[in-house]
Amino acid sequence: MDVKIRRVRRILTEKFPDAETELEIFPGAGKVGGYLIWKGFTDLDQLDRQRMVSKALRESLGDDYRSRVSTIFTVTPVEIMAMRED
Repeated sequence: MDVKIRRVRRILTEKFPDAETELEIFPGAGKVGGYLIWKGFTDLDQLDRQRMVSKALRESLGDDYRSRVSTIFTVTPVEIMAMRED
């Protein structure tokens, strides 16, 4: 597994207990992206979720995290199940 993925996964699972991650390296960009699935996102809007993720990554990776991380979609377990039903 790629070192970038391992590091981002470790940060996210430490900051979001019991979260699941589905991460990959995006071809061409070489950045980590994917899904962060966490029941703690329930009742939070997307903007608040993204702020939480950005803060967690910035605290651990510094401001240059933007050069290492692409889009991380924030969903609850119920939302990801609904997405996969289609």
